[in-house]
Amino acid sequence: MHRLVASLLLLALTATNGFSADSNKQGAEGESQVGQINKELDAVLQKWEKAFNAKDAAGVASLYTKKTNVIYEDNVYHKTRKSLEKRFEKQFKDEPKLQATMSDVERLIVSPTVVIETGIWSNTGANDSSRPTRGRYSCTLQKFGGQWLIVHDRSWAMPRAVGRSHLRTRDPLSKKAREFFKAFAADDKKFLNEIFADDVEVWINDVKVTGKTAYLARVQHINSDLFKKLSFDTLHVHTNYFSPKALASDGKTVGEIQDGPVVWTNAWFELGATGRTTGRKLVIRDHVDLRWADGKIAEMLVYGNPSFMEQEEEALQASREGGSVTRKDFKTFCEAQLGSWAGEVTSVISETDVGKEGKKSTYKWEARLSDDGKAMTMTGMGPGTTGRSLFFYDAAAKVIRGSGVSSEGVVNQQTFRIAGKNKWNRRTHQTAADGTTSEFRSVLTLSEKGNQLTIVIHGKNADGGDTKQTNVWRRVSK
Repeated sequence: MHRLVASLLLLALTATNGFSADSNKQGAEGESQVGQINKELDAVLQKWEKAFNAKDAAGVASLYTKKTNVIYEDNVYHKTRKSLEKRFEKQFKDEPKLQATMSDVERLIVSPTVVIETGIWSNTGANDSSRPTRGRYSCTLQKFGGQWLIVHDRSWAMPRAVGRSHLRTRDPLSKKAREFFKAFAADDKKFLNEIFADDVEVWINDVKVTGKTAYLARVQHINSDLFKKLSFDTLHVHTNYFSPKALASDGKTVGEIQDGPVVWTNAWFELGATGRTTGRKLVIRDHVDLRWADGKIAEMLVYGNPSFMEQEEEALQASREGGSVTRKDFKTFCEAQLGSWAGEVTSVISETDVGKEGKKSTYKWEARLSDDGKAMTMTGMGPGTTGRSLFFYDAAAKVIRGSGVSSEGVVNQQTFRIAGKNKWNRRTHQTAADGTTSEFRSVLTLSEKGNQLTIVIHGKNADGGDTKQTNVWRRVSK
């Protein structure tokens, strides 16, 4: 090493004399020689990048002398070309998507045959997203028989500032996010099934969907039942790789809130869609956040105006569940349910465990018409809960609506349409006290001269599976 330094100093003195002693000689001829050296070394650098990105370990190693002196950021000392080649072979096998680029290159021409080069390296496609992706290098190249070879090479990562995160737009996860939106629009079921974690948690504004099965069922409903010609236009995507020291919420750092790498992709776009039932064309501005874990979406947050989906859902259900309802139909609906009712059932629609099997208990409810006959109130009582509901006719939508709340804090919004003589279709949107939501579809059938009411409730469990519950009520008094 001391001999190498001494040789370089001697060469530096020689170079100074060679390029500076005769100022007339240093002119165009000297500049031409410097230009030629840089051109030759640019070609070497391009070969290094090309071989590295092609995962050609032998090609990279061939640019070094047989007896070389190399230490990279892993602090392993390589003294031979063969050792270096093995190092690259292992790296390329372990990280097949790794790519490297060099920038900010500067060169000190010590002599026509010796040059010291420095620059910055940048990597993409690393398996461990928490590792630094940029660093510096310094290498010495020497010309042997017309060929430039690297005789000495050092590389080190740039330390991140405490609490500093970084944002990227061309990284693999940002690319995967773009592919996700493309797959969603194309209803690519295979891709969607692979990109979500099994226990993914999805929030659509305040609506929570838990688990891949449940969310993919929602995607299927959106693509097959509600909309066609979906598009995600003017799409912007970037990914944040958070430092464990980055400040999060409530004065805590990211590392204190969550273990392991924390990576979120943010996306903004204009969602274009055509309603399958209404034929309406819509363009809605939306925002989506994706949290990644092991290359899969572990959490998704969707923010946007939900009215277009609600309106299309309403139109779809209207087409499925029957035609419009008149005020006269509302009067018939109320008369059929007035009075006191009782039943031996496992749960009622105002509870969050609808559809679960359990011990049957006695539930009661009572319906009364308002003095002006334009609304009906209902009071329900069970073993551990009570509830109150109000039913009225929506003249604009031409449906019967019901709004209710239970002592457990469960809120139900219901819509009724005629399904036939003495039969009604009911759709219930339920919000639990903790903010989770559910939907149920029910068929109400009157029999035995109006003294028995059978309600068949269809819903989904937490895993996305279908549930069915049948409640039979008998009129106690009118």
